[in-house]
Amino acid sequence: MKNLLLTLIFLGLTIASFSQNNFRDVIHLKNGSIIKGTVTEVIPDKHIKIATADGSIFVYQMAEIDKISKEERFSSPQARQTQTTDYSSPTSMGKIMVSGSSELSYSSLLNEQKISYYDFFGETESISEEYDESGFNFKSSVAYFIYDGLALGLSMNYETLKYDYEDSEEKESTFMIDPGLVYYFGSTNIKPYIFVEYMFGTSKTEQKEGSSTNDFKLDMNGWAMGAGIAFFLNEHLSLDLGMGYSIISAEPESDNIDPDIGIEMIAKGFVLDGGISVYF
Repeated sequence: MKNLLLTLIFLGLTIASFSQNNFRDVIHLKNGSIIKGTVTEVIPDKHIKIATADGSIFVYQMAEIDKISKEERFSSPQARQTQTTDYSSPTSMGKIMVSGSSELSYSSLLNEQKISYYDFFGETESISEEYDESGFNFKSSVAYFIYDGLALGLSMNYETLKYDYEDSEEKESTFMIDPGLVYYFGSTNIKPYIFVEYMFGTSKTEQKEGSSTNDFKLDMNGWAMGAGIAFFLNEHLSLDLGMGYSIISAEPESDNIDPDIGIEMIAKGFVLDGGISVYF
């Protein structure tokens, strides 16, 4: 009879708290033990099965149970406020990260040059050239976390620039592929990270003046490293802000230059970057 009563009490408590997800079941045993979790099975006059927060499952005979009750998972508002969400899950081993950023730019510039002739007259000549510059940049990447916090990724970067002069124009388009590594620190919603990547690709420039057209291509490669901060809005989305230092060298393709002439251009400096990342 008592076992049947315990079962009825439990069913009544379950119905009363059906819509309240912040409640958990509490089983009080006759030996003084208290088990908290979620009751997954009730067999009247036989046993009760309960699953605890750590994933363990326990089965108790009705004869072992003194009473069954429910309690809030947090006993006070203060306890709720002190609870912190663990944000280590988005960057744990086996997760996938997809990132992207883009930028549109336009500017109207006036380029002035002053040339001095050191002859008898000491003349100076000023040359000015006004032009419009517009551009578009898009970068996307996908990474797989091979270890907690450590991801191996591949990025693709496309950039196009256009310069409009008074009597000519110039277009540049660059495509780069960047394999790299990134490591995230901590388990809060603000995660510092460091990264290193190798870059390789091509750049094409097309110059038009009147009816004549001239174009040439560059083979490019380099590396970059830096650090940043990821601000997690939730466990699946973050806003990223980073700064890095890169070195890129470029050489004209062999069919663009005289084979007896060696030309190499090097660009290096700091880059500030921002974007959005999604985690699966």
